[in-house]
Amino acid sequence: RFWWRISLALALGVATATAVITGALLVGDSMRGSLAELTIERLGRTESMVAPQGFFDATTVVREGIDPVPLIFFPTGVAEHKRSEGAVSRAGSVQVIGIDDDFWELDSLGVRPEELPGEDGVVINASAAAELGVKRGDLITIRLPAEQAVPADSPLGRRDSQSEGLPRMKVLSVIEDRGLGRFSLSPSQAAPQNIYVSRNVIADVLDRQGQANM
Repeated sequence: RFWWRISLALALGVATATAVITGALLVGDSMRGSLAELTIERLGRTESMVAPQGFFDATTVVREGIDPVPLIFFPTGVAEHKRSEGAVSRAGSVQVIGIDDDFWELDSLGVRPEELPGEDGVVINASAAAELGVKRGDLITIRLPAEQAVPADSPLGRRDSQSEGLPRMKVLSVIEDRGLGRFSLSPSQAAPQNIYVSRNVIADVLDRQGQANM
């Protein structure tokens, strides 16, 4: 009773420190849980991945009991949209994903576009649509990074920007930034800018019929 003031101050200090530490631990656990949830969401039902940093015959990948889903994946494509007033909007960090129809079966949330990518149309996610300022029915131009025999960062590599252009494509559908609409291999909370193109279209442009790089 004689030292009650000091005891009260000490008790309040311990309570405050405990609350701060507990709050920090809870925030950390919540952040880890959120990142894990985002990772599982954007990868869907993917169990394993083959990415040899080059193209291969997609029919050679066989695993018992599992139907492989081949992709042609470019993490650094460029997309452009010419507006009616003549201005051009450009997105320089889009992920161009060449897919077949069975790609959407990997989605664990049931996300699926109204129309699937075809010979003259693509599907984009909401982040890419906002960056380009496009909606369903608009036309966009997509450029793929050109393949090089020597890496650009090598002394023998070429550093000038090269690209392979696809024909002007119509936006068939805009999907939400959830599920495979967030498909990405980068561990980031930011929603990627994705454009989903028919794998056959990209393969024809690159002369890679029947091949994939993932």
